[in-house]
Amino acid sequence: MSNKIELFSKKLPPLYICGFLGIAIPSICTLIPAIFYESILGDKYSIMRFFISELGDVGISQLAAVFNWGMIIGGIPMTIFIFRLGLRFKTKLGYISGGVGIFASLNFLLVGVFPVDLYLEAHLITAMFNFYGGMLMIILFSITIFLDKKGTLPKYVGWLGIGVAVIFTVFLFLPLNNIPDGEFSLEPLLVPRPNIWWLPFFEWLVFFATFLWIGVISTVFIVKDRPANQKI
Repeated sequence: MSNKIELFSKKLPPLYICGFLGIAIPSICTLIPAIFYESILGDKYSIMRFFISELGDVGISQLAAVFNWGMIIGGIPMTIFIFRLGLRFKTKLGYISGGVGIFASLNFLLVGVFPVDLYLEAHLITAMFNFYGGMLMIILFSITIFLDKKGTLPKYVGWLGIGVAVIFTVFLFLPLNNIPDGEFSLEPLLVPRPNIWWLPFFEWLVFFATFLWIGVISTVFIVKDRPANQKI
């Protein structure tokens, strides 16, 4: 069974190409809607005040379709990247890390399928699965890197993962000017908000930190794979 999976993986694009595409597509498709975004109250988009998903709000975001399709299309190479990364370690923990990561990245994709204003409940579920799954994935991969004796990835990537996991923890578990009563609805998003709202800001930090982690790993494998002319 594992041999069949390895053979299948060899038919996929190189790991580092999938990693860079998984970063580039969502990044471009968040930047463009953010530039043209204007809220009901006339506010321009700011990572200090607005949640990522508001860029995909069909009723407000002028280029919501760009954001939503960016999450969907970008989630495909991201899923392949994580799938191939899990296989590179050739250990049970590596496979488990990859499985958790695939679950998280598929939910990243589904965030675009379920825009926040049209499918609020489904959107929140997929977003939380993505965040919690992404945090667990990075922790597991970091442990995998520290325990790996083959040197598949340098140890500093493991320490980078620990740092990213700390940002996830702050975002998910600390009360960062949270929404009153702890309940999310569209109502609080339509009233004036503080100039600095830590909750969406740390959501963006998670976004940037995760993409940094993917980018560093992809860069490492460009260097590692070129001399050996490897495909996985």
